[in-house]
Amino acid sequence: MSDRTNGVPYAVGYKRPPAHSRFQPGRSGNPSGRPKDSKNFKTLLRQILNEQVPMRDGAETRKITKREAITRRLIIGALKGDSRDLQALLRLAEQTGEFEDARNSDNLEVVVRWMSDAPLPEEKRFPAISHINRE
Repeated sequence: MSDRTNGVPYAVGYKRPPAHSRFQPGRSGNPSGRPKDSKNFKTLLRQILNEQVPMRDGAETRKITKREAITRRLIIGALKGDSRDLQALLRLAEQTGEFEDARNSDNLEVVVRWMSDAPLPEEKRFPAISHINRE
């Protein structure tokens, strides 16, 4: 089967559609697709977390991002002893690579094991803290 494109014979077949059914210049192949300027979840979340909110620090007020406000709230809750905040904070720190350094990962393991009351294996015991009683 053949077709004529600008007066030149054109073979129609596999990966060679007829000239009249090809995409026209300037016209979308998916006209009812995603609207322009619509954001996916990741972009929307990043935009919202970067918005500024006022924070009072004593007598003065300053603006910080929502991301920083949430992080501060998690840290304050963890320091007060809220186990959910501590767990969320440790999970976020691990996911962001905060404990990638070998020294920090050993310390984290001791803290996590101490909080879960799981015994520490002999090869992981530190001589400086092996005598501490966890009561």
